[in-house]
Amino acid sequence: MDKVKKYCNYIGIVGCLLLLIGNFFTFVTVKASVLGISQSEAVKFVDGDGVFVIVAAIVAAVFIYMKKGKWNYAPALISAAVAIYDVMDAKNVAGSVGSLAKVNIDYGIGFFMIMLGAIAVVAYAFLYRADDQDILPLTKEALTKKK
Repeated sequence: MDKVKKYCNYIGIVGCLLLLIGNFFTFVTVKASVLGISQSEAVKFVDGDGVFVIVAAIVAAVFIYMKKGKWNYAPALISAAVAIYDVMDAKNVAGSVGSLAKVNIDYGIGFFMIMLGAIAVVAYAFLYRADDQDILPLTKEALTKKK
């Protein structure tokens, strides 16, 4: 646990990057079939509510830089909640169309990147302690001050 705690700043930054990058990959793939005619549509999260996740990732990165550990629960949970809400909303829409067509929804890599990013930012918030001297700092200046 001490080894993981040592790198918690970097875990948080990687989580923020995953939250940002995940928006530009396929979030869900919707496959619909009506009377034997099939259509598939890959949806990226940045086209919709991904803007909220991008803002939350930037806010989380600023909180990490400012050393505000516990404040990162909010942007991480907001990101996860928005992603889960959008998947559930897509499933509800698919269910309502289900009597007219066969609709399948598959998770894309973007969904998993956003979820992993949110988990990493929550892990950072859980592990970070302002008074812990073993945590590696983010900047070289802070590292030279530490020595």
